[in-house]
Amino acid sequence: SPQILFSPLPSGWLLYAWDAVHNRYLGKAEISLSAGIGYWLKLPVSSPLSLSGIELEEEGQLALSEGWNLIGSPFSQDLPLERVKILRQGETLSFLEAAIHSPPWVMGSLYGWQGGQYEDAATKGILQPGQGYWQKTLLPGCVLLFQPAEAPQ
Repeated sequence: SPQILFSPLPSGWLLYAWDAVHNRYLGKAEISLSAGIGYWLKLPVSSPLSLSGIELEEEGQLALSEGWNLIGSPFSQDLPLERVKILRQGETLSFLEAAIHSPPWVMGSLYGWQGGQYEDAATKGILQPGQGYWQKTLLPGCVLLFQPAEAPQ
């Protein structure tokens, strides 16, 4: 639960998530933490922060809702975008292939907040650990697949 994971933080922290199914924000009391979901964490004071969780050791998946989704990498290292796949109706495409498919399954941009503005992670080709990204799904029935950079030992 968020209360256990974030208990070392100073009091007054806030956590939000996006509920893509109901198109609304969730507060910390409504949130169950899941790999691959993006979250906003607001602290009452500015200070260095280091959090760690359970990292996926094998492929993970996340059902996407049609419309905007807030996602995040479930790995502690940069995740090359070519290791992010989209599954739909038994067909698996790379994220970029899904964006140019006819009709497109997803929008080809992933918007992350960096330095006071949104940047498109698709232009850099990586998802950074600890970073949330807005991702728009254009068709129903899409599943996001995360593949680890290295095969588990």
